[in-house]
Amino acid sequence: MHIRAYHSDSVESAIRQAKLELGGDAILLESKETPIEERHRGLYEVRFAFGGTAAPPRPSGSRPAGSLFELSQGIDEIRRMLYSYTRTYYLPESDFPSHPALARLYQDLAANDFSFELAMRLMARAAAAAKDGASDKEVEQALAEHIGSVVPSSQEIGVTGTRPRVIALVGPAGSGKTTTMAKLAIRFRLERRENVQLLSADTYRVGAIDQLRTYAAIVGAGWTVAEECGQWAAALDRLRRPADSEPPGLILIDTPGFAFSGLEKITDLAAWLRGVPDVDIHLVVSASLKPKDLRQTTEKYRMFGPRKLLFTKLDETLTFGPLLEEAIRTGWALSFFSTGQGIPEDLAPANRPILADLALNRRAGLGVC
Repeated sequence: MHIRAYHSDSVESAIRQAKLELGGDAILLESKETPIEERHRGLYEVRFAFGGTAAPPRPSGSRPAGSLFELSQGIDEIRRMLYSYTRTYYLPESDFPSHPALARLYQDLAANDFSFELAMRLMARAAAAAKDGASDKEVEQALAEHIGSVVPSSQEIGVTGTRPRVIALVGPAGSGKTTTMAKLAIRFRLERRENVQLLSADTYRVGAIDQLRTYAAIVGAGWTVAEECGQWAAALDRLRRPADSEPPGLILIDTPGFAFSGLEKITDLAAWLRGVPDVDIHLVVSASLKPKDLRQTTEKYRMFGPRKLLFTKLDETLTFGPLLEEAIRTGWALSFFSTGQGIPEDLAPANRPILADLALNRRAGLGVC
């Protein structure tokens, strides 16, 4: 990697010059005012990192420590680290930074932990609007609309055309499945004025049944517990067609949560849920997971066949880009966002305006401080 300094009367002109001479891979490292004795060269000194050393052919057998190959790998790693620290100033290809609104929106996306590739993809529509002479507000609106079309989302409760609607919440321990179940139950009761039933398959967690009983009382819902594989189907059938009350409009199924090493304990439950076609399966995940942990979680829970993603604890994270990026990667629709412990108020639908707010890290739209 090489470092080059540019002197100019503005940082913007130095960036433009570096882009022309060094290419789109240049990374802005720092900018500072030029010492008084060197002001004849320009008011600012702006330093860029660029280029890199290509790795030589890998030799056969073992490589000695300190080889050119290892040195090259180290340089590449430093380059990746520099990008992670200076990503909001990374010089993307194309000429979109020439529009002030585009540069600001790109920096918002980068600061929100979107990958460079996805940030550029999301900016494409906004860049097209800017070239057509749109105002700053119109450019931002074009980006918001594009985010809504790219990120899959659905606020439909249950599988369309089924009666009653059946939702199953799956996910790691501590992700907030049971609290989210109560929020969804109250939301449905308030909006539809229909009977709700709760079914728990979580007999592993201490206090899970007592918590379910408490939430059922709060919601005004019936509840039942199924302890093993042979009971799940029978319990669901009883809830669908109760003998002594009106059929429910919604059945919510709570499931146990385990770390990755314990998922083998509920493979039977996963197989059963996958085999019930009218069950709408939501993977419930904490928004505070690191991106690598989030991806590992979604991959591990594929065994349940989830159709939607429901993120909790949005009040415990500073960035939202990885959440939207994971929805795009999996193709699973975002359904709801839980922003706190309040029941039912701390639950927001994953509609397009909220997705745009999250993408640009506008926390007020969710009531998150």
